[in-house]
Amino acid sequence: MAGTSKLLLSVLSPLALLFQPTHDRPLVRINEMSMDFASVHKVTANTCVLVQPDGHFHLEVRVQRLPSPTAMLHIYEGSLDELQMLRLHGLLDARDLLDAKDFQAPQLPLMTSFVKVATAEISREDHIQKVGYLTWKERTEEPIGPPDTEPASVKEQWQRSRLLLEPLLEWSHAMQLVKMSELPESASTLCDAMAAEQDRN
Repeated sequence: MAGTSKLLLSVLSPLALLFQPTHDRPLVRINEMSMDFASVHKVTANTCVLVQPDGHFHLEVRVQRLPSPTAMLHIYEGSLDELQMLRLHGLLDARDLLDAKDFQAPQLPLMTSFVKVATAEISREDHIQKVGYLTWKERTEEPIGPPDTEPASVKEQWQRSRLLLEPLLEWSHAMQLVKMSELPESASTLCDAMAAEQDRN
């Protein structure tokens, strides 16, 4: 069932959701955020997916159309079967992704009318690897601030990470089309692993 979540942009921004820490060790946490203030219908959107080692997953989709102070929220849960888990492990264990450098977050505030950020936090044997990238409408001639003014090395890393994450993001988008159970707004965890585990117990 769809609902309306009263999330004031100034209190809980999409960037705040994006950088929400994961306290436990899920298999992977995927987060995509976009803000489009350039179009007539100004929209912010955030999608997060949390997959546990046992295949259980939690998905949250938020869309806010400004100047409305509220965001539409959809929450889903389900379980991946054996073949889906094998496919996911194959994507996560790809050599290029294993060797990818950690995501370098942009300086804030972002001086742009459109931005998209995608990150994947992947549990490895001894650490959590965070790979991610940022895309935006770059002003190369008259940069006024981040992300235009980020070092060229950071921008190049974002471009490389975008290519590396593309298969995993495509998998995430395809999974969102699978029929699954929709939960009430009260089940929101912001894809926080600890909160999700408490709700399951």
